[in-house]
Amino acid sequence: MIVNRTHATVRGRVIASYPINNTAGGDAVLNFRLAANERQFDPATNTWNDKDTFYVTVSCWDGLARRAAAVALRGQMVVAMGTLVSRNYEKEGQRRSYTELRAQHLAVDLASVETVRNYNGSRAEGSEAPQGESGANASEGSAEDPVGAPDASTSAATEQTHTSPMTSDAAPATPTALSTEAQDSGASERPQYAAASAGGDPMDSGETPF
Repeated sequence: MIVNRTHATVRGRVIASYPINNTAGGDAVLNFRLAANERQFDPATNTWNDKDTFYVTVSCWDGLARRAAAVALRGQMVVAMGTLVSRNYEKEGQRRSYTELRAQHLAVDLASVETVRNYNGSRAEGSEAPQGESGANASEGSAEDPVGAPDASTSAATEQTHTSPMTSDAAPATPTALSTEAQDSGASERPQYAAASAGGDPMDSGETPF
């Protein structure tokens, strides 16, 4: 049993996404970079000002990876929940490290969405998202990712073992409503929730970080 894990919930904008990779053990993994801006409201100017930006690589595994591929697109605001881990690698003969969020849950940030499409295809109009703490932030989408993390499209290649908690590969019907609850019958599932869940913690498999 693993203890003293650091759990985190990060709300931010996807600034880089990569295709799904398969590890040597045949497990699917999707990596993307997330930028979360700290913002402060200035009552004197009635505007929101950007403060520090937190960058993190998010990894989604197996069923969650396949479903997240539909929404983890550059510019999309998402909320990711998972476990923070430190990853080590070598570059130009120097040993470096970066922080990775191994997601168990991923959801589209509906506070930044102005229109939601229902299952029957109709549009459910909502109020316009404010251009403030809950609204879209253009600077997050164009923020420059500092040097320090390797290319996430290849970082999963060295992952050797991972136990898949999923029993169904069914894809969601819409990118704004995800669910990874597997159907025992193997039939195609219908999305039930705005959030996706991996159904298990990939850290429980005991894989060794590279």
